[in-house]
Amino acid sequence: FRIVKPFYRYTVFGLIPVWILLLIILLLAIGTFLYYWYKKKKAEQHIKKKIIRIHTYVRALSALNNLESEQLWQKGKVKEYHSNITGIVRNYFEERFNLPALELTTTEQMQQLNRVSSAKKIINETEHFLSNADLVKFAKFIPIASVNEEMMKQAKEIVNKTIPTEIEKVEEELQNV
Repeated sequence: FRIVKPFYRYTVFGLIPVWILLLIILLLAIGTFLYYWYKKKKAEQHIKKKIIRIHTYVRALSALNNLESEQLWQKGKVKEYHSNITGIVRNYFEERFNLPALELTTTEQMQQLNRVSSAKKIINETEHFLSNADLVKFAKFIPIASVNEEMMKQAKEIVNKTIPTEIEKVEEELQNV
């Protein structure tokens, strides 16, 4: 007749009780889970960076200065120069006045600008500016050097005349909140 020993008395290799071995395995599993969970969570954490918001007019003026320093029209790339300068101004209009300016024709863009109260002061200059650029880009008009220089002056003037005042800045910030 055999006497059966209780479960808690069984040992693995005669040294460690089974319940201690199960406890060790459980602790290792929990430790492994916590290690990988912490590692994953740490990888997901985003480093908080201070976002410096550059105003649209600063970006536009900077892009115009960069274009001017490239001296494209002096190198014979007149069409590229006029495409870039109008692209910068149209992009500025898109950001400043929330217009789809890059997708509009000159006529459509002028109609949209007429609806914006803060753009009223640049309507004539903008129409003249965009018309000259269209002649170069589409009608293969080759302007003299003074016209190319005037285009840059007009582009900078358009941006400078539409720099938001303090009241408009506050209104924009309130709308963005």
